[in-house]
Amino acid sequence: RIIKEKANLFIKETPKRHRPPSWTEACLDVTVRWLLRQCGRIETESRRKCIELVCTFIPLLPSMK
Repeated sequence: RIIKEKANLFIKETPKRHRPPSWTEACLDVTVRWLLRQCGRIETESRRKCIELVCTFIPLLPSMK
């Protein structure tokens, strides 16, 4: 809910935001790409949640408006 309401804050990376080691930057675009890769996981519940999050976050990307 927070990301949906404050999506503009997550478009660009900020120095204060934690970045996971495998990510190039901590922004919404990279998050969606990471979630898409996780959609292929074997664990059903994990895969289902990733698909749900991708469907929620994609409309928030500026290139998708």
